[in-house]
Amino acid sequence: MSSEKLKSHWDLKYERGLPSLTGPDPFFLSAYERFVKPSFPNAGSAVDLACGLGRHALWLASREWRVSGVDLSDVAIEKLRT
Repeated sequence: MSSEKLKSHWDLKYERGLPSLTGPDPFFLSAYERFVKPSFPNAGSAVDLACGLGRHALWLASREWRVSGVDLSDVAIEKLRT
C-alpha cells in the first residue's frame, strides 16, 4: 500500500473516532506496571510513535510523563491537540 493510501486509511479511521482507539490497551497497562514503573518511579520522557489519538501518550501524561506523539495521520494529530 502506498504511503498516501495508508495515510488516507488511518485518517478515515480517526475521523470515525472508533472507541477501541481511545482507551489504553490492557497489554500496555500491564507492561507499564511490570517493566516501566519499577524502573522509572518518578516518570520521565517518552515518545509515542504511531500515537494515533494519543491513548497511551495521554495516559502517560496524566501520570506526569513528558510525552511527544508522532503519527502519519493529520486527523489523529489534530484531534490529539484538542
